[in-house]
Amino acid sequence: MTQHKLTIRDDSCTGIEIIDRQHREIIERYNDLLCMVATRSDSAVHTAALDRIVEAAKYHFWYEEKLLEESGYPDLASHRAEHARLLQQITAWAEQSRQGRLNLSSGTLKLIRSWLLSHMAGSDQQYVAHVNAARCSDGPVTAAKADPLLGAVPAG
Repeated sequence: MTQHKLTIRDDSCTGIEIIDRQHREIIERYNDLLCMVATRSDSAVHTAALDRIVEAAKYHFWYEEKLLEESGYPDLASHRAEHARLLQQITAWAEQSRQGRLNLSSGTLKLIRSWLLSHMAGSDQQYVAHVNAARCSDGPVTAAKADPLLGAVPAG
């Protein structure tokens, strides 16, 4: 199975430094999973890698939703619903892996890859102009100043 590592593409960058950094972290975690599958690591290792993607996605989605809420983004409900669907899918894959019911085939990896790219280069690009305008007119949007993607996911 030959899958190429993901890199953040220009059309995936939001220009919002902390969001782009979080995107790079999620992509790095995907690439770790890809390497583990390529080296035929055992399923427990795959599950741990999927859990790391879930952890990063949970925090990123929480942070992004706070940013959109603070900026008054009019399509927040739709973006939040997309996050819920994506998180439900990746969490289900992690659970299936934990139960030994998920084969991380090239098809599954392509789905995860597509999920990442379509969200970052598609949905996330739709809010950039709005957030940047809010940052310029009202001063910086304050959603969590630090980025604890390096730490725990906030409750709630």
